[in-house]
Amino acid sequence: MSRINNDFAVIDIGTNAVKGIAFVNGQQVDTFRNRMLTQSGNSNLNPQEILDHVEKLIKEAEGKGVSPDKIYIAATEGFRKSSNQREISNLIKERTGRAIHKISPKREAYLSALGGLSYIQNGFKGNPSKVIYIEAGGGSTEISLIDARKRSFLAIEATVSVPLGSKNKIDAGVVSETMNGFMKSIGAKIKKDDDIAIVINSSAASRIMSRRYDKEKYNPKAVAEKQYAMRLHNFLKQLSEMTGMEQEEIKAQFYLDDEKLDGFLNHSAILQAILKKLYQTAKQARVSTTIGGLKHGLVREISSVKSKDLDKIFGPDETIGSETSLIIGTENEETAQKTEKANDKKRETRDMPKAEEKEKEKNVWAVKVKKAVFEANKMANGKFDFREIKEAENSQNKVVAFEDVQNKNNKIKFTSAGNATVIGDINAYYAICETAKRLGRNIRFGQFNSIEKKALLYQACLEKGMAMENEPAVEELKDCPNFAKIKKLKEAARKSRTNNPPALFLPRTSYESRMRA
Repeated sequence: MSRINNDFAVIDIGTNAVKGIAFVNGQQVDTFRNRMLTQSGNSNLNPQEILDHVEKLIKEAEGKGVSPDKIYIAATEGFRKSSNQREISNLIKERTGRAIHKISPKREAYLSALGGLSYIQNGFKGNPSKVIYIEAGGGSTEISLIDARKRSFLAIEATVSVPLGSKNKIDAGVVSETMNGFMKSIGAKIKKDDDIAIVINSSAASRIMSRRYDKEKYNPKAVAEKQYAMRLHNFLKQLSEMTGMEQEEIKAQFYLDDEKLDGFLNHSAILQAILKKLYQTAKQARVSTTIGGLKHGLVREISSVKSKDLDKIFGPDETIGSETSLIIGTENEETAQKTEKANDKKRETRDMPKAEEKEKEKNVWAVKVKKAVFEANKMANGKFDFREIKEAENSQNKVVAFEDVQNKNNKIKFTSAGNATVIGDINAYYAICETAKRLGRNIRFGQFNSIEKKALLYQACLEKGMAMENEPAVEELKDCPNFAKIKKLKEAARKSRTNNPPALFLPRTSYESRMRA
């Protein structure tokens, strides 16, 4: 079996952007323009926007001399979480003739480390026995432990994927639970005297390193290539210095504009939580940055395998759907029925567990939803009181629906596929947020039949302190009646996060006491 032609390209569909990279005449060509995904289009991922970007990148790859059958499309966390991923896959297949390879979290962690460490040309400072590689993306953060003593420092011993990225607010419980499992798995692999290097692929980490070493400008490539490094406790100290900064000072110190501020704070928060855990085991670790990543890892792998082994590169397909978010949308009854029928058709080809087991899972889920709505009612202070009503089941999912006895125009409906629909005024949106909170879910913006309804959900999420995914840009809501309220809530949330960050940054007093200890 011959090896793959030297000329090929990889297109990576991520949470924030669609990116491309090619390998032509034995040389890596990293000159594709990243095509950013709009916030509004990122709601469930916009199929047409994804298609437009993919088609343009395919043309760019062909223009560089890559054969059409040597262009591969990969997708990661943003795609894995999107409820309309099958629709996107079918559209891409129909229009381009190419399949989307959905990469599992574990495989993503491996490929990200492979690509990121390919930029470490001259080895690491010192002689580390272990490397911990961290890649913070838009929808997830991958962490890998690598044995640097073996012939290749890409001998990965353990990987984990934290389902949080620049699009997510910090969820300390998710980070703690994931990292506790990871630390337990690597405990026996790291010895007390091990020299450990931590390599981070994140714009937030690059900005922190730039502030320390490259005072005049933010240049992540230069920072990575010069192999700037600092001890882990100094990197944590850089984060702690943000605690007392006002928003404008943070933007000035770390080369940010308004559009990038939220992503920077979210990445910093996630890195803070992860590095605090690692500090317990790797106090003397050195931190450096890189700009390589998943698509570079795919290039390394594809260029070295036989054609028949391509499936091993991309890994097995993941289960469609999300267990961390509740997908919220609004629709009238006629639209709802059409949507359910369409979803049924899309799910016809999906492998399902045994009917009895699936039915049991649905019943357990329904009990949890009913309990969550009941508890939400108790917290409403008389603003709403949702009671269960009979709702027709569809062929695949169990449906639980509720109506507000105080205002029968307010209705909320949940399906066992992780979707929910809302009809009514702001109280219906408060109810859906309180219910999601008790189910341990974030709020992901789905399909809406009006921008005003989307604005109501946005307002409710801000007021209830809910973590949002795929939320619209604030300016998109400027014509909505509650726009002034949303802007005020958004600004208050930013000030609160900057001045009183909830586990976002390590407080200086905590840092100093830890150093003394």
